[in-house]
Formats: sequence, C-alpha cells, structure tokens
Amino acid sequence: MPKIAPTLQCANLLEMKKDLEQLELAGVDYYHVDVMDGHFVPNLAFSIDFIRALRKATEKPLDVHLMVTDPEHYVDPMASCGVDRLSVHVEATHTPIRLLKEIRKRGMQAGAVLNPATGIETLQYLWKDLDFVLLMSVEPGFAGQAFIPEVLDKIAQVNRIRKERSLQLEIEVDGGINWSNARACVERGADVLIAGALCIFDGTLPLLEGCRRFKRIIEGEV
Repeated sequence: MPKIAPTLQCANLLEMKKDLEQLELAGVDYYHVDVMDGHFVPNLAFSIDFIRALRKATEKPLDVHLMVTDPEHYVDPMASCGVDRLSVHVEATHTPIRLLKEIRKRGMQAGAVLNPATGIETLQYLWKDLDFVLLMSVEPGFAGQAFIPEVLDKIAQVNRIRKERSLQLEIEVDGGINWSNARACVERGADVLIAGALCIFDGTLPLLEGCRRFKRIIEGEV
C-alpha cells in the first residue's frame, strides 16, 4: 500500500497546529520535514527546535530530509529530537557509507537522496546500508516546481534493482507530485510520495478532503 508523507514546508506555518490536526485525521503515514542550510540549496527551512516541538505534537514517524552541506553534523541532533527516518544527499558527503551506518547506529532509518541528474550508479556500494532511497523529481530547494518526467524511469530502475537483489527498502519520491502523476509513480514502484504544493496543499480542497482524495488516487480507486 503506497504511503503519504505530507511535506510540512507547504503547510500553513501560521496555522500549523490546525493543519496537523487535519493530517492526523486523514491518517497520513509520515511527516516529511525539510532541513535546508542556505548553502547546499538556496533556501532555509526547519530548525532543530521545530523538529523537537513537532515530535511532542505527534506520534507519526518523522521523515527528515537534510539539504545541507555538512550532513554529518546533524546526525546526533536529529537522533536526540526523536527523528525516525533521516535522508542525506549523496552529493553532499564524501563518506556516505560511514554516514549511513552512523544514522542507523543512532536508531534511525537511513536514506540516500539522489538529485534528478544524479545516476543510481552512485548507490552501487550503499545498497546494504539503506532503508530507503529518496528520488528527487525536481531540483531541491523550493516547493511548487514541475515534476521532471524522466524520474519515472529512475523509479522503475531502482525498483528493478530492489527486486533483483531482494532488498528490503522503500522508494520515496519528492517534488512536483500532483493529482495527475502520483499514480504513475506508484505504478513504477514508489512506496512513499511526498505530498505538497501541487496536490494536498494546493488549496483546491480542504486539507482533510484533499488527503483522502490523494489516497484514493494513489491506491488506484479514482
């Protein structure tokens, strides 16, 4: 069953508590939290203090996506905040194997993020240390960008490798997910969809209703 992970970057920051209440009622699977340092990507996003407060507000798994230049410095703080899943860009570290092992050592699931132009061959020596792969379907940093359709082939490639090697990992897709392309991602093998500005947070439906519609779409009921 495909999972929904709303990206809180697209929530109403002045009404976050109300949005969380609606998302909880909708039964979303994870909360996706972006951490940006203004260097790896030209934007700033959520702080450790926010994540700590969020942990107190929900029992849902927290899926944190690090878009930072020195991801090694964030592992301990994220673990101390109660983060469940931590993903790092392979483009941001020279020691990905060590970093993924350290994430797991601290009790979190470890994920590797690939930008749209980064090939899956970069995961060649990482597969056994991964709990999930996060495939970016836009250039990272800003919400609301159009989905890059070539990423559908990348989803299928990772799914094929997963089957060939009998890997127990999830495929997560982030960026430009909308009402029209979400099901195509699932059909290629995606397990987790990051839902944001072009679907549940696009304002066309109340948040609870939007989540329910999105769930029906990705499950093939619409």
